[in-house]
Amino acid sequence: STGGVVDNTAPTVSFTIPSDGAVDVSPSANVTVVFSEAMDPNSIVPGSFAVYRLTGGFGSSIAANLPLVSEVLAESDRRFSIAPQDPTAPLTVPPTKLLEFTTYRVVLSTSPRDLAGNQICSIGGACGTPGSPVAGNEVALEFEFRIGEKGPVVASTTPNDRNVGVNPMEKITLVFNEAMQAATINPGDFTVYRLIGEFGSAIDGTLPLVSQVSAESDRRFSIAPQDPFASVGLMPNKTYRVVLSSNPRALNGRQMVDAVPQPPGTGSGAGHWFEFKTSTP
Repeated sequence: STGGVVDNTAPTVSFTIPSDGAVDVSPSANVTVVFSEAMDPNSIVPGSFAVYRLTGGFGSSIAANLPLVSEVLAESDRRFSIAPQDPTAPLTVPPTKLLEFTTYRVVLSTSPRDLAGNQICSIGGACGTPGSPVAGNEVALEFEFRIGEKGPVVASTTPNDRNVGVNPMEKITLVFNEAMQAATINPGDFTVYRLIGEFGSAIDGTLPLVSQVSAESDRRFSIAPQDPFASVGLMPNKTYRVVLSSNPRALNGRQMVDAVPQPPGTGSGAGHWFEFKTSTP
């Protein structure tokens, strides 16, 4: 008690990060719970949390129970975080802890207590009082979120899509909408096709793999394709299609999603594509 006032008020969760129903969550994100008052850190332990991978979207059935987290990080006396790890997530740099395009459910038990010993109430309304056993075997909170609903996208290209009169010597540049992992953007992620005719026509030939990708910034990447029928650069008065795979990842670990629609006649797995026509001699 303080000043003769006894604290009999049960703590509550003020908010979570990610919030319930959040989408576009980074696969490397931690899960944070913020309480309404100062908490006893000894009552918030790895066993206080359970994380489930779901079979589909929000409210779907459980596909797997993730391993128990190794620790709970007390960022303040009210803010506590965990770093759940899905064992099926790919190994990336920075680390990817959860699966892309997957929904997860976090369950918090009733073990947390405030500094006065009041236990958080269960969803059903049962609340522990100071001195009562800290069983923590009921559910105090559930929330769900989805990983990677949106990935990085190409914000602009040079040349622009369907641009005409492009200098055959001009390099090809893509600018992303966020900072990217340069190690995930490689020569093999680009394919350049010479088309038979105008935009959308059939493929006449596939150009050799570019020798390198130039990272001009963490968002801007350039290539210099070489048409074997041209002495340098591309052929004049020809239409070309540039296809970027969906392999590139942002710094937060999110991967590009497949473009809709996919480029005609070039298979699947394209994250972005565009066409342009070179100038006449």
